[in-house]
Amino acid sequence: MKNLRFLVLVFLSVVSFSACCEELRIESNKIDVKLVSDPDSWTYEIFLNGESALKADGQMLAFMFNERDDSYFWGNKEYLVVQVTTGGSGCPAFFRILDPDKEQNRLTEEFGTCSDAPSVSESGNSLIFTFPTHEPSVNRTWKYENGVLSEDSA
Repeated sequence: MKNLRFLVLVFLSVVSFSACCEELRIESNKIDVKLVSDPDSWTYEIFLNGESALKADGQMLAFMFNERDDSYFWGNKEYLVVQVTTGGSGCPAFFRILDPDKEQNRLTEEFGTCSDAPSVSESGNSLIFTFPTHEPSVNRTWKYENGVLSEDSA
């Protein structure tokens, strides 16, 4: 009976450990990206080529899918668009861009209008994000180009 209890405890430990974390791996010729998440503890971490690029406690991280290319990569430089959310409905999401580079990986500050549905367009090495606002017919636009994120004042 003692051995049976031990086996049950080991089984439960293995089941709870395996249910603990989820992993999404994205690879290309240039980079290897892994998103490790533990939704129960709200811990998310992005690894780029084996090194931690972003860790979030209390916020959820997800990669924005590029339906046009059927991948998670955006633009010629294989940018990754990271959606950052706290899980609330008042301000669903902000975004960050992970720009993998052999010299120096870049990660932008958060940007957006709380909308979780921006329109994204690509032009060469630049990405253009257009977000709706609470004002009717008013949008805000950000552009990421050559390692620089700027809000377009147009």
